[in-house]
Amino acid sequence: MRTGRRLAAFFAAGALSLAALSGAANAAPDSALLVISKVTNVKCLVTVKGHAHVGATERDNLAIRLFGEDLFGDDELVREGPFSTALNGDYSAVFTVACKDLDEDPVEPDEIFAVAQVFDPSTGVTKKIRSNTVTGIF
Repeated sequence: MRTGRRLAAFFAAGALSLAALSGAANAAPDSALLVISKVTNVKCLVTVKGHAHVGATERDNLAIRLFGEDLFGDDELVREGPFSTALNGDYSAVFTVACKDLDEDPVEPDEIFAVAQVFDPSTGVTKKIRSNTVTGIF
């Protein structure tokens, strides 16, 4: 009888531990998705969407920086903001830029990525979240 109860308690504790671990493992990581599309020959529409795990939010806690990806160092091309995150840390920043400002490589396709800088007032830390790289001729 005691062995059965001990085994049941052991498996119950294991199940609780596994549930706690799987909950933490399922939490979505910080993310940033960059999309660039030409509106005209001179204007490009930039969208950066994502999520930042923050303990608190405040107005104007998000800035977006666009970089040209290079082998020997990334060049900052554009800074936009401030924007605000939602209470849960989701964000979506949409803005237009001159396409020529994204032309970081005059002879080859451009490789552009974004960095979302999100300030967390609960920690006083600014997170930097790197996006995917978009390749195109701008």
